[in-house]
Amino acid sequence: MNKLLTSGALSFVLAFPLLSTGASASSPVPAGFATVGSGELTWFGLSIYEATLYAPAGSFDPGEGYALRIDYKRTFSRSQLAKTSLKEMEKIFGDKADDEKIIRRLEEVFCDVRKGDYIVGLHNPGQGAEFFCGDQPLGRLDNTELAEAFFAIWLDPATSAPKLRRQLLGLAR
Repeated sequence: MNKLLTSGALSFVLAFPLLSTGASASSPVPAGFATVGSGELTWFGLSIYEATLYAPAGSFDPGEGYALRIDYKRTFSRSQLAKTSLKEMEKIFGDKADDEKIIRRLEEVFCDVRKGDYIVGLHNPGQGAEFFCGDQPLGRLDNTELAEAFFAIWLDPATSAPKLRRQLLGLAR
């Protein structure tokens, strides 16, 4: 994690909204992408958000581009999103460096969300990631390692939400 965080190119968003069947015409999800899977994150029975993973033709390949949309069921500040993102990345990759610098950078590219808002992250392996609040651009992450670490929050086998991961990958029955 230290290698990822010391590059200084930390600009990603924690939270992605959900579409139940596919991307709408106004969505930043690229044309040709279809739903791979979706699921809901709950905490002590409270719905936090719904997430949907999109990929070309609905077939996920981690080496190809994909989109993650989070549809929030609660209100969160950009600061809460930044701190939670960092904590989740640390659970997978270990200790961090420059916590405050990372938090400040994340807050610059996150938006405050209310119930019904969504964030979309587009991951382009080898190129980085782009983030949107609704259809409005939030920022770009050019650090490819950091982009991968961010999406690992949901897609890595070591995620803190394994049930949601299985649902996103279309593995839940």
